[in-house]
Amino acid sequence: MKKGFCTTLGILVVIALTVVAFSNPALAREKKYHWKISHMRPEGATIDEDLHWFADQIYEASDGRITIDVYPANQLGDYTVVQERVSVGAIEMACQSLSTSRNPKLQIQYMPYLAKDWEEAKVVFGADSPVIKSIQDMLLKEDVVGLVNWPVYFGGIATVKAAQDPATIGANKMTKIRVPSIRVFTLLTREWGYQGTPIPWADLFTSMQTGIVDGAIGAGAEGYYSNFRDIIKYYYAVNDHFENWFLIMNKDLWESLSEDDKNLIMKYAKELHNKRFMEAEKEEGNYMNMLAERGVEIVKFSSEELGAFAENSRSKIWPQLKEDIGAELIDGCLKYIEEK
Repeated sequence: MKKGFCTTLGILVVIALTVVAFSNPALAREKKYHWKISHMRPEGATIDEDLHWFADQIYEASDGRITIDVYPANQLGDYTVVQERVSVGAIEMACQSLSTSRNPKLQIQYMPYLAKDWEEAKVVFGADSPVIKSIQDMLLKEDVVGLVNWPVYFGGIATVKAAQDPATIGANKMTKIRVPSIRVFTLLTREWGYQGTPIPWADLFTSMQTGIVDGAIGAGAEGYYSNFRDIIKYYYAVNDHFENWFLIMNKDLWESLSEDDKNLIMKYAKELHNKRFMEAEKEEGNYMNMLAERGVEIVKFSSEELGAFAENSRSKIWPQLKEDIGAELIDGCLKYIEEK
């Protein structure tokens, strides 16, 4: 009887402490966490350094209660797998591209020429822009919280041989390039006069090396330098899309946090966003210079040429995407851009 009484008493004490913890924010804040955060680049890359900085700030500001381990180079799976695992809580956080497999409307992030230069990008992809807000709303439906976006670079085209008449829209470029399995890029390459071929990113190096394709679209100077600097000969800085990665977190985990812990995480997430916007344009230029040092010819376009690319994309390609993304969202983005 004494043993049974002690067991019952112990259970009641645990229940009582649990109730007190949930009713007392001061105790709830003392909960400890140990999370994983995934990204796509090798150890030592800028995103790796930024996420280590983020994790260190959170650890120090929480007095060691919140530990975040950084997993680089797709160690926890490619971005599509990681996004699914974040949605179910198997991975707590990630900073990466967003998969459109569950929601085609997320193609809005890859829309050609939502911004054509860095000045426009700071407005269109600012933290409070309708583009970012719409993406965050869509992520919530996948049980994912998009804390902030992490701007990466403007997209370009990299090839192993020269494209013909690259500044003329619709001219036959006589060049076959890899496109991601996202309709935006298929439409864009067709409109411009490239022959697009869907190929997984992991197979791209071999495909260019063996002549299956002559190049690729879907990345920027940093991505091409990191993966293909030994094989590409030309880089066309067409600024076709603005690459954003998102710092994401499992929704249930986020909602379980105290308000103080949410505020702490958002404080450093916003600093991460702002810090990156200040550095990204310079870094893009540095990677173009590094490509040039490796013998890659950098082909840049004038403001007028980029403006023509943007006008063509908005008039020819955007209407074709309305079925996938939604006319209201696309028209709203266009209005926002025109007003700004």
